[in-house]
Amino acid sequence: MNTLNVSFENILDAKDTSAKAFGDDVIVYHIKSTEEKQPLDNIPSIRIDAVSFIICQYGDISFTVDYKNYRLTKGMTLSLSKLHILDDIHIGKNFEGYALIISDKFVLSIVEDMQIIKKLTTSSRTSPLLMLENDKIQLIVDIIERIIRGIKATEHILQKELIKNEVSNFILEIADIIYKTKLVNKNENDTYKENSQDSIIQNFIMLMIMHCKEQHEVSFYAKELCITPGHLSRVLNAFSGKSAMKWISDALISEAKILLRKPDINIQQISEELHFGEQSSFSKFFKKHTGVTPVEYRNTILKGKF
Repeated sequence: MNTLNVSFENILDAKDTSAKAFGDDVIVYHIKSTEEKQPLDNIPSIRIDAVSFIICQYGDISFTVDYKNYRLTKGMTLSLSKLHILDDIHIGKNFEGYALIISDKFVLSIVEDMQIIKKLTTSSRTSPLLMLENDKIQLIVDIIERIIRGIKATEHILQKELIKNEVSNFILEIADIIYKTKLVNKNENDTYKENSQDSIIQNFIMLMIMHCKEQHEVSFYAKELCITPGHLSRVLNAFSGKSAMKWISDALISEAKILLRKPDINIQQISEELHFGEQSSFSKFFKKHTGVTPVEYRNTILKGKF
């Protein structure tokens, strides 16, 4: 996660962003911004290879997660797995909060029986936002500050155990919030039926995240959803102003940009991973949607301009 530390600081381009790290296992950022930041269009799509949480204490911060727009205000927490794609970050004036990043290995070392945690956090894949009451905000912030103190306690003979204990407390508190949120939603859903269009949108996004690399046609997703391609596009257009094909193309471009940031993978390998028949087809597709070729995009990244 060392390279993550640098890139995440660049992405959270606030006036004051201080980071504390415990090896490659835990990174905590305390983020403050006294002036509004424009959307960071020069930062490419990223997939954080860890479990991540962004907690808003004051102000607001907005971004795109898995091609959907989100805005955090006071008391809101965003939870991300390593499957999520993060993009279009915009830090508002007077934002203050924390970002906590935990390696999968460290999480697994804390919670041996992950089944209950997996069940409780499954919903965060499609709905990553959590709303916290004031007392819960303070509780979560207190735990994060104890994690920071643990990271600073480099001479403590049981430093790792100190940090593990506090990260465990954090995970358990988040799991409790998710459980209670799901319970409230379940009770509410007893009184009315879920909107079918909302269900189509959520399921389409899940399918696209899992299959967009190898499935580029609207017909595949429509068949999986048991609807016609035309109906799928109408629902997505009404929701976002984008057709189903545009959603799939945007997803492919995000995946391509992530892969192009890895210098050890050549363009031909990326083309194959994204299931384009020929490298030339991939290059033509990429330039059509970005205005530059994959090679030009990669060269710009390597020069530090993205």
